[in-house]
Amino acid sequence: MPQSQTQDQEQQNNQLLTPSFKILVDGQPLESRIESRVLFIKAESNLEILDMFEIRFYDFDLELVNSDDLAIGKSVEVKLGYQESQLITVADCEIVSLEPEYPPGGAAYLTVRGYDKSFRLSREKKSRSFVEMKDSDIANQIAREMGLTPNVDATTEVHPYVFQRNQTNLEFLLERAQRIMYEMYIEGNDLYFRRPQSDQSQNVTLKWGESLASFSPRLSSFNQVSEVVVRGWDPKSKKEIVGRAGGGDEHTTLGGAQTATQIAEAAHGSTKTFKVTKPIHSQAEADALARAHFNKLSMNFITGEGKALGEPAIKAGTVIDLEGLGDKFSGSYYVTRATHIFSGSGYSTKFDVKKNSLGRPPAPPEEQAEEAQEERQHYLDVTLQDSAEEAVAGLDYIIIAPDGTRYTGSVGSDGKIHKDNLPQGESQIIFKQLTNAHWEVDQVNCGDEVRLLVECPAHDEGDSITFEIYKLFKEESGDEITSIDGTVDANSQAEAVWTYEFQEEDEGTKPRFIFKAKSGSLETKSDVLTVVDVFEATLTDSDGNPVANTGYVITLPDGSTREGSTDDQGQIIEEEVPVGNIKVRLDDGSTLEQSS
Repeated sequence: MPQSQTQDQEQQNNQLLTPSFKILVDGQPLESRIESRVLFIKAESNLEILDMFEIRFYDFDLELVNSDDLAIGKSVEVKLGYQESQLITVADCEIVSLEPEYPPGGAAYLTVRGYDKSFRLSREKKSRSFVEMKDSDIANQIAREMGLTPNVDATTEVHPYVFQRNQTNLEFLLERAQRIMYEMYIEGNDLYFRRPQSDQSQNVTLKWGESLASFSPRLSSFNQVSEVVVRGWDPKSKKEIVGRAGGGDEHTTLGGAQTATQIAEAAHGSTKTFKVTKPIHSQAEADALARAHFNKLSMNFITGEGKALGEPAIKAGTVIDLEGLGDKFSGSYYVTRATHIFSGSGYSTKFDVKKNSLGRPPAPPEEQAEEAQEERQHYLDVTLQDSAEEAVAGLDYIIIAPDGTRYTGSVGSDGKIHKDNLPQGESQIIFKQLTNAHWEVDQVNCGDEVRLLVECPAHDEGDSITFEIYKLFKEESGDEITSIDGTVDANSQAEAVWTYEFQEEDEGTKPRFIFKAKSGSLETKSDVLTVVDVFEATLTDSDGNPVANTGYVITLPDGSTREGSTDDQGQIIEEEVPVGNIKVRLDDGSTLEQSS
């Protein structure tokens, strides 16, 4: 790292790589005493079902279970990202479920779940009519009835009569939206009834092997058609009305070179599908229904599931760009579901996508000339900026060239990475970081060894990693129990070994620990390790014979008791007991005291 880099810059760059979260309850940030107990966060947005969140807390003293800090009905906003000032909202819901866990002999946990306000629209079924109203008018009316702010794209068709037949408001609005190729969802206090945003520009770019960890697409021409024909009956004019839609009626092609219809026709020939619908009152309505059904079929030409490094800007209803997937599958995709998962192991985003086209169109001649010039020069030139468009400096990195050659360096003060004379092909940049710190197991017996593990991308083999071990919730005080040194191996991982030895202050408890892995200014924190014990004793009489099949009561260090009987060999074995001294009383009144 350049000597001119200040400590503030180091901290800023470290924050850029360290996932962070913020939880607001009824608009107020969660108190630090509660925030420190968060073990797991899941937030999901979905175009077809309710948005939701799930947060798991460590509640060792039952404070959260006994308080109203997280009461049913309170609003919860979850923000994720990498810098506290740049966090993005991934869930805006209200609490509908509290699920405490009371495991045997262990501390309690509390899982809090919530849904967006769409669930309010699904609590009651209604039967009613709407006369001489547009779909957008109906959406506006229902939004206001439910105390929501309507955010509605206007529709043009006035329906003489629309009946809500024993449906919830949610079912009814989703049905009205889907029949005209609209989307309906709730975000915060806003009800959206709008055209799909699949024609917008992408807001996130992911590249396989870098920010895109995995992607599994499926291309199918099975349900692709050349034309959709909708037939309906106008009861007023007593005439059939026919609506049609086909190639060229796509709402968007997401920048693809060939549409689903073009590919299916070239492979299988042209085909039609017919849809008979309820009474239709105009040609415009018939055509709109045909276009909606055609687009529904074509947008399922390619579907896929992916996983990426945590990216809070990925949400259902947005467009993302996927790169490095080859000529056919690279390109823009429409997100239908996004799931954000935050835990002690890091932050990741899973997503479902779809599109109705394949490949990219040829680049304009001037772009082709630029690409040819770049191919002749064979160099790498990258500028790093944070979300505020400020240069990010001082990060250590490794460039892996197409031939496998590795080049190391640090990002300059202008945020640039530049390397000349590289072989032709794709080069990869890996930034130096620590990630996925974890114990080999999540529970260990007193006196047993346990491995501490951390992944160390862009570190050199033999680099030193420091493992600092803390009692849970004491890591911020700097009061470490011990510090162990490890080294990075050939697989860019480091490990250390630690053995918990009984301490008097832990008498009667199941102590819990975390560790911090550190390398220079880089730091990451592990998940939780719980220490329990196994009590074993073999009882014999004065003649050395086993005290077999005899009842006993043992008193554990925390004051609780367990009952049982010795086996044929006079053995007592009790698992997952707190550490400390244990008393055994047999049915004949004799006692034994032993440290577990």
